[in-house]
Amino acid sequence: MQYGPSTFRFVLAARDRLIRETLAARLSAAGFEGSHVAGNLHDIRWDTFAGTGILLIVHLSEDEPDVCDLLRDAKAANPELRIVIIGRQLSPVAIAACLEIGVSTILDQDVSFDRFLNYLRFTALDERAIPSDIAGIVLHSLRPYLHAPEARVELTRREKMVLAHLVEGSSNKQIARHLGIAHTTVKVNVKTILRKLNASNRTQAAVWALNHNIRGSLLRDGVELNGASPGDAVGHAGSGIANCEKGETAPRHDDREARGVTT
Repeated sequence: MQYGPSTFRFVLAARDRLIRETLAARLSAAGFEGSHVAGNLHDIRWDTFAGTGILLIVHLSEDEPDVCDLLRDAKAANPELRIVIIGRQLSPVAIAACLEIGVSTILDQDVSFDRFLNYLRFTALDERAIPSDIAGIVLHSLRPYLHAPEARVELTRREKMVLAHLVEGSSNKQIARHLGIAHTTVKVNVKTILRKLNASNRTQAAVWALNHNIRGSLLRDGVELNGASPGDAVGHAGSGIANCEKGETAPRHDDREARGVTT
């Protein structure tokens, strides 16, 4: 199915009235149908926006400390929701938090409207759209914490495949579907990856993977990221930085794999 502006309705949240009204008018003129415009996320009832075809556009203010919880609630109410964040001089912490929640696009508000529309269209195709300057902020801030000695990081082929999908922003359920394995297996794999990399969350693991070109090494080995290479036990199935699942942290060394449970 091909997506265009008319396929998607937008929900806009912006505290600044001028930005809110101007952006809503220009989006409507560009062919996007407006469903709701609000001054903040508290004013939006997500049970009224079920189903696909919703773009949530949030102008992020510096004085919105609970925005992550609100966005997480929005994604929980509508997993198909595609979120676009715009803001001024976003901090690395704010950017990383948005990525972990599953935000599709993060933009600095100093962007032309035409470019903004291009990012919206890209997001409507269910793609991550993170400009290099935004991704660079996160990469630079996390780099000092992610350099584990190569000799001490031994990932299985399955773990590398899961890690490659984390880079693409896939959730555990999406990874399970891509690789044809159980959701619980992916969850165990992710926890094991976090422990092996000494990473505290999926964003750090994804940045580590980018630094070490995990995707490239898999492709060089002839591994298909959406299925198994010949001889692999992983089945086929019918996808930024990382999509966080709430409460997921690196496990202690007494996790399932350490006790000898294989996946």
